[in-house]
Amino acid sequence: MARKKAVKKVRTRAQRLSLDEQMMGPMPTYDVGATPKDPDSFEYRKELMSGLRWFSYFFGPKENKEYHLKFATDIMGYTPKKIQALKALPDWKLNQGLGSSVRMWAVGWEYPEAKLEVFKERITEHLEKGKEILKEKKNAPVKRVISPAERLKAKFDSTIYHDWDTLVLDEWMNGNFDIKFPVYDLYRSYSLKGAAINMLRDLVQFEYDVISDAYNKKCDQAMEAYSHVKRTDQNKMIKTMDNIFAELQRLSMSATATRKPRTLKRKTSDKQVEKLNYCKDNQEAQLTSINPVLIPDKEVLYVYNIKQKNLFIYKAEEGKGFEVRGSTLYKWNADESKVMKLRKPDEILPLIISQTVKQNDKIIKSLTTKVNQPSGRINKDCILLKCL
Repeated sequence: MARKKAVKKVRTRAQRLSLDEQMMGPMPTYDVGATPKDPDSFEYRKELMSGLRWFSYFFGPKENKEYHLKFATDIMGYTPKKIQALKALPDWKLNQGLGSSVRMWAVGWEYPEAKLEVFKERITEHLEKGKEILKEKKNAPVKRVISPAERLKAKFDSTIYHDWDTLVLDEWMNGNFDIKFPVYDLYRSYSLKGAAINMLRDLVQFEYDVISDAYNKKCDQAMEAYSHVKRTDQNKMIKTMDNIFAELQRLSMSATATRKPRTLKRKTSDKQVEKLNYCKDNQEAQLTSINPVLIPDKEVLYVYNIKQKNLFIYKAEEGKGFEVRGSTLYKWNADESKVMKLRKPDEILPLIISQTVKQNDKIIKSLTTKVNQPSGRINKDCILLKCL
């Protein structure tokens, strides 16, 4: 019998692991009860150090800051005024004594109460420092902030506006009308673009309208103002400005073609699910949700609505994992995802939790209840059963 040739599975770009991910593994997350019970045990210390090493490798004080503020809000009950004082601290200062330890807390690691008290004491110390900084800022003289638009206008006035006056208007005053104003080269040399293009266009348009009215005899005042200039020279002035408009158009098109598209930075799993509204546990149904930070980038998710007794089966789009925004699940396949009411949830749900995706597909296929398409919304009645 001829042996079948093995087919190499080609991974998509999104599925390929970076060198960092191959070396360090995925972001650690801890479901309820996953933390070793004894803080003095070797297992507890080993797992803690592994998680701290992961977060220290990928994130620094700047990325940790929002989690320190979250701890102060959720655990210590800090008011927005106190949070504002903590925000006044430099990132490195707020990170002192907290570091990646609070990131571990944010992804479900359970610290003993004594360790949490240490975090609280350090944040209290930081609060006093932050208050001092705010007080100093309040008493400091107010500095005038120059807006980007003002800076651009000042640069335009000292460069292009000055060149327009000296290379064009002054030459016309001196009777020289054979002028070429090198707009494109000047803008490139001064590194001007965007709004500065319209500034020169408006400036030239004002002169163009007046001279054009004089040349075409549309305005008596314009004709009187340029009566000392020959019609042939007026025509040269108009052609000079037409060339300026043409070069400005070329500049504008060039700026549009070279503009970098805005790339959205993908949020980390814990950041994606921080506003997710779900049911953590239900005593009556004896069900407990998994840690929601496990959901992003996974391919299958089972959700059970304890109020409506509906089972939701979400399957991600091919080559992509789930994404969570607010309380809505995104990037799921509408054809393969479904929702159905369970007549005997006590029998079905334990199987869904314990078995594989293929086994679950067979169980769901055997159910005779009506199948509908889910909406992707997750609410306070939803238990997050399992994700793979």
